[in-house]
Amino acid sequence: MTASRPAGVPWLTPYLTVRDARASRLRFFSAVFGFEVRDSVQNDGVVMHVEMTYQDQLIVMFTPEGAFGSATKTPESAGAIAPQSFMSMSTMSTRFMRGLWPPAPNR
Repeated sequence: MTASRPAGVPWLTPYLTVRDARASRLRFFSAVFGFEVRDSVQNDGVVMHVEMTYQDQLIVMFTPEGAFGSATKTPESAGAIAPQSFMSMSTMSTRFMRGLWPPAPNR
């Protein structure tokens, strides 16, 4: 059977809708979780799609509300409960010790 997914993409990847995907948000994910930007699509200087990796594996993709004409919303905008994820505590403990968690509002 032929694979029905692009090369380098896991069978299941979270695709999150965020309020915005500014560079400051990308720096936050990089600083706190160690994620790296693999791909970023922009339209008139506005980030429309981002793929981030962790240890060379695609870990998350996200897009801002309204990107490409989409009606998807963040859980907060939709009045819903946000999904939760699990990440190794050793990684989070390291980030916490660096003073990067919890995130400051201006990061």
